[in-house]
Amino acid sequence: MHFSWPTQRNREPLGSEDGNVNALIGLLLALATTTPARPPASVQRAPIYVQSNAVDPVGADFVRRLREALATSTTYRSVLNPAQAQYVIGVVTMDPDDAAVGSGAGHSTVASVTPQLENTKGLNHFVYSWVLVANQDKVDVLTVELVAAIDKEIQDLNSQVAR
Repeated sequence: MHFSWPTQRNREPLGSEDGNVNALIGLLLALATTTPARPPASVQRAPIYVQSNAVDPVGADFVRRLREALATSTTYRSVLNPAQAQYVIGVVTMDPDDAAVGSGAGHSTVASVTPQLENTKGLNHFVYSWVLVANQDKVDVLTVELVAAIDKEIQDLNSQVAR
C-alpha cells in the first residue's frame, strides 16, 4: 500500500475553489428563496376539565367565565369528561352573605379552587389550592388572574416532573 501526501500539483488550479463556493452559495440562496415556509408546529394543548359546585349566582358566573377562559387558551383545551382530562380544576363556591337577610346576598362569592393532576388509579393528585373572594364586578379580573396562576402551578409541576 502506498500513501502520498497531497501536493500543490495534485490540487486543482487556484481559483477553482472560489467557483465551487460561489456555486454552492448560489444554490443555497435559490433553495432558500423557493422553498415554501413550513407551517407552524402544532402545539399540543393539555386536556383540562372544570368540575364545579356553584349554586350562587356570582359563583356560577365565575365558573362559566373560567371555563370560557380555559376553552380559548392556547395551553389548555376543555374536555367534557374528567376521564379524558390531564388536569381537573375543582371549584366550589358559595355566597358569603347567603345567611344574611337583605341586600347583601348575590353580590359576591367565595371560591375554593384546586387544580389536580388526573390519576387513572384513583384519587387525583393536588397541584395547588386557593380560596378566593370575588365581588360581582371583579369576576373578569379574577378569572384572568386565576388562569395565569393555574398555568404557573402546572408549569412548575411539569418542570419538576421533567427533572
